[in-house]
Amino acid sequence: MRRLISTAFLLAACSALAEGEHPACGDVDQPYRHLAPDELRSISAGCSDASMASLMEQRARHAQLVEDHAFFDKLERTGRSVSDWRMDINQIFLSLVEVYTGAMDMRPEHRMSVLHTAYARANEIAELRLLGYDPQAARLEAWEPAKLLMNTVPEDR
Repeated sequence: MRRLISTAFLLAACSALAEGEHPACGDVDQPYRHLAPDELRSISAGCSDASMASLMEQRARHAQLVEDHAFFDKLERTGRSVSDWRMDINQIFLSLVEVYTGAMDMRPEHRMSVLHTAYARANEIAELRLLGYDPQAARLEAWEPAKLLMNTVPEDR
């Protein structure tokens, strides 16, 4: 049974590579956090599935925001209180969304829609925070993320 599963996985990976696509284009759960934003953008450009390409672009944008936040955080160490917003909050939130949408019994289209919504929301909040628009970002954060995410409708409808 193990050989059958490993053979099927190998065939799927080889067919994806033969088509010129990165394995992440065919698998939402493919590890990507170790990749740089430019690498994620190149993967996104090579995906034939439009929704997966869009998700990889959202992930690339988030990775870029993480790098930007780390850079600005080094510049302005003084004057920050302990209660200030941190990019880690977005990273933990997105990791939880990725894990729980994978563990829930969702249709792939619904899962993709939830992930798109989560990344778009987290990226918008991070961009507002980095630009100094804290009140607007706080308003977005006040919306109940669980209801917002789980009520998303798949894009194909």
